[in-house]
Amino acid sequence: MDSYKFLALLKQVFVALLLVSVLVACGSGGSDSSSSTSVSAESESLSSEDEGPISSSPEAPPETDPTPVGIQRDSIRQFTFNHSLWQHTSSQHTNMVTGFWVGEFARESGTTYSWGGQFGQLVDHALPPRAWLGSDNSADLSPLGDSAIIRDIGLDNVLIMPPNFVQGGDSIARSTSLAEHLTISQRVIDWIIDESVSGGQKSGLPIYIYEHWQEAISDNLTESQFQAYHDVTTGTYHQWFLDYQNGLLALYPSVDFRTIPVGPIIADILQNDALAASQLSFTDLYEDESPHGKPNIYFLAGLVTYQAMYGQQVSEAYRPTIDPFGGVSGQLAGQENFNALNNFVWERLNYYNANGVRIWLEAP
Repeated sequence: MDSYKFLALLKQVFVALLLVSVLVACGSGGSDSSSSTSVSAESESLSSEDEGPISSSPEAPPETDPTPVGIQRDSIRQFTFNHSLWQHTSSQHTNMVTGFWVGEFARESGTTYSWGGQFGQLVDHALPPRAWLGSDNSADLSPLGDSAIIRDIGLDNVLIMPPNFVQGGDSIARSTSLAEHLTISQRVIDWIIDESVSGGQKSGLPIYIYEHWQEAISDNLTESQFQAYHDVTTGTYHQWFLDYQNGLLALYPSVDFRTIPVGPIIADILQNDALAASQLSFTDLYEDESPHGKPNIYFLAGLVTYQAMYGQQVSEAYRPTIDPFGGVSGQLAGQENFNALNNFVWERLNYYNANGVRIWLEAP
């Protein structure tokens, strides 16, 4: 073999060895990349609480629907065991009802909402309950009317709410231990899931926990007092509801409990200077220290509740009526203000859903 042929053969061997080494490196690199991605994802998850609202619009191929099956809904039939932080009506205001605003959002968004409920605290609700509450703008919950009990009317879910004066905070003297209130709640829950003829026969339905807002120290808070009020709502008050949610899950591991973080998201809204709604004062929202709300607060509560239950935002075409009696304040209405609110609520629901609050179980 002459020298030229020998060099050519040596070159071919070298190229072959180089190709093998590249293929091996690529295989190893792929494994490292996967590991790196996993670590990065874990790091991002652990730091999400510090980063604020997560994106509600992750990038996805055009043909991919980012909303998991079973999250987005077009129709809801609901029974509520509610008190005045859901419904606070008067002869002047018929829209101081969270359910009223959910009905408005549903009607304008091409979805349907039917609800009926019973007024009172969990400790003294009549059982079996009667569907004697509702809103004129929601679909009829049952042809049986006020006499219907919940096992006789086709329902998608049941909503419960503890009082707002057992969590401590400003009303620390009236606080009730979590264990005691879990026991109080069992009375209603036991009836709902009881499959006997004397129970509600609704063991398979989701039960929503309506996380509302706390009592105040007076009927008009200063700016600093209002800030402290928000801090409690997103702090110890919210933690109480997380513990309440998880306590119920421990007591009833087969029941599908969900939480709607109404109070914390409203506090987030009111502290976000980029939103016109942050200009609202305590008296724009509440009428007393309980605090029973004005239309503005139930509008915001309805917006959070609608998105949480339907797994979608309100139609961008919706325009609230600006009116102190029949509508809401201008800071919540108008195309720019409402769309900003609509988007912000969606981002915050995603954030809370990723940080311990059972809203959708999976993030849309």
